[in-house]
Amino acid sequence: MKEVGTPFNNRVGKFFRGIKSRDFLVFLFFFMVSCFFWIVLAIKDPVEKEFLIPVKVIHIPDNVIIRDGFDSLNVTVSVKDNGYNLLGYDLNHVKPIEVNFKHYAKGDDGKLTISNYDLKKEVRGKLASSSQVISIKPEKLEIFFDYGDSKMIPVSLKNVDIIPDYRFVIDEAKVTPNYVKAYATAARLKELDSVWTNFLEIDNVTGKETKKVKLKRINGVKLEPDVVAVNVIADALIEDTVDVPIIMVNVPDSIQLHLTSEKVKVSFVTGARKKGQFTAMDFKVVTDFKSMNMESLQKLLPVILEKYPSSEVMRPKLEFNQVDYLILR
Repeated sequence: MKEVGTPFNNRVGKFFRGIKSRDFLVFLFFFMVSCFFWIVLAIKDPVEKEFLIPVKVIHIPDNVIIRDGFDSLNVTVSVKDNGYNLLGYDLNHVKPIEVNFKHYAKGDDGKLTISNYDLKKEVRGKLASSSQVISIKPEKLEIFFDYGDSKMIPVSLKNVDIIPDYRFVIDEAKVTPNYVKAYATAARLKELDSVWTNFLEIDNVTGKETKKVKLKRINGVKLEPDVVAVNVIADALIEDTVDVPIIMVNVPDSIQLHLTSEKVKVSFVTGARKKGQFTAMDFKVVTDFKSMNMESLQKLLPVILEKYPSSEVMRPKLEFNQVDYLILR
C-alpha cells in the first residue's frame, strides 16, 4: 500500500533527512548548550537588587491604640548576592519581619522605635549567609500609640441594605456578635454609642444567608473584633386574614347606633412563619359618626383601618369600605 502524507509533512521529513539540516541541528544543540553555560556563569556574579519586605508588629496589647492607624509596615531592602539567591528571593519572597511590640515599646512616651541596626539584624536573619544588606529604607521605623480604656458597644445594621426576593419578606436580620469591645481614650469612648459596619448589600434573599463584613473604621478607636457576621432569614410571602370588630367613634350619647356588620375581615400579606399569629388586637378598624350626612339618602358609614402591625404586615385590605347602620331612638 502506498504511504500517503500531507505536502507539509513531506517537506518537513525531507528537511530533517537532509545533510544540511543535520548540520543545522548539531549547531543548534551546541548553541543552546553554550547559552545554558553562559547563563550559569552569569548568575554566579554578584548583583544588587531591591526587595520589599513586610514588617509585622506582633503581641500588641489589647488596650493599645495605634494612632497612625496601622499595625504592619514595609521596608525596602537593597541586597547584593549571586543570581541564584536573588532569584530565590524573587520566586519565594522574603518572609515578613516580626517585631515584638513589648520589646521595642519602652517608656511612657507612646512611641515604638525600630532602629536601622535592629532592622538590618532582623533582615539578615531572613537571608542567606552570602547575602549582603547594602541599605534599608526608611532608616528606622516609628509607630505612635496610646494606652486606652475600653467598653462594650452595640453594632448597628443601619449601613446594611437587605433586599429580599419579591416572593419573600425579611423575617430576621441580626449581627453576630452584636456587641464589640472598643479601645480608646475615656473622652473618645464617651462619644461612642454604637458602631456601624461598612456598607453591605444583600439582595435576592430567599432563605438563610450569612455575610461577613468589616466594621467601619473610627479614628483613634480600636475595635475587637473588627469583623462581624450579618445573619438574614427570609420568609415566603403568603396571605392571611383576621376578623376585626368595627369600633364606632364620636357617637352622641343621645343616639343609639347599630351597625349591620359588627366585624370586617382584614386580609394582608405576611411571612409563612407568622401565619395565624395575628389577632384582632393587632388591628383597629373604626367608623366615624361625624362623617354621616344626615341630609343624604345614602345610609352608609365609611370603614377605616386605623392601625395594623406595619413592620410585619403588608398590603392590608378591608373586605368592605362602607357599612350600613340603624339609628335606634
